[in-house]
Amino acid sequence: MLDIRDLLLSLASRDFEAAERIRARGDLEDIYHPELEEIHKVNAEQLNQIIDNHGLLGMSMVGVEGAEAVWLIIQHAISLPAFQRRCLALLQEASLQGEFPAAYSAYLEDRIRVNEGRPQRFGTQFDWNEEGLLVPYPIEEPLMVNELRRSVGLNTMEENVTNMRSTAGKPPVNSDEKKKEYERWLITVGWRA
Repeated sequence: MLDIRDLLLSLASRDFEAAERIRARGDLEDIYHPELEEIHKVNAEQLNQIIDNHGLLGMSMVGVEGAEAVWLIIQHAISLPAFQRRCLALLQEASLQGEFPAAYSAYLEDRIRVNEGRPQRFGTQFDWNEEGLLVPYPIEEPLMVNELRRSVGLNTMEENVTNMRSTAGKPPVNSDEKKKEYERWLITVGWRA
């Protein structure tokens, strides 16, 4: 499994390097930069083949860094709804076996729910509001969110909001238009009808 671990780390590294290159050019403002989308698709295709041949490899097979790379590839494959949905069930099961931190499946579940237009459960997904403030997408059970977050090893929602806002930077220019463009993209790739 060492070769697979090395491949997973290489795929994750390619993702980070591309994001840094695009950020350095000042192009990361795009809704979903085509270069990143292509890398995410290729990475997901390679991971999908690994899953088909070996199952979802977690910490016992590819180590902590390898498992983190698996999650990163899954989490970033936002233009592949069927892949993310498939991986959510696998990730939830593997988390119960101790192969992945439970927080990984919480982040993925929230990402899928938000992309489908449903409220999130764990409060992990954020966006800019009209006042230029970073806020969580709607939460299904706001009064239970801290208990749910605690159950998967996450800090409180209040701490999460503070952390997200302290590292977020500034809202994108033309935020309303970018949101509309993103909504159209979600329909195009199959998240929404």
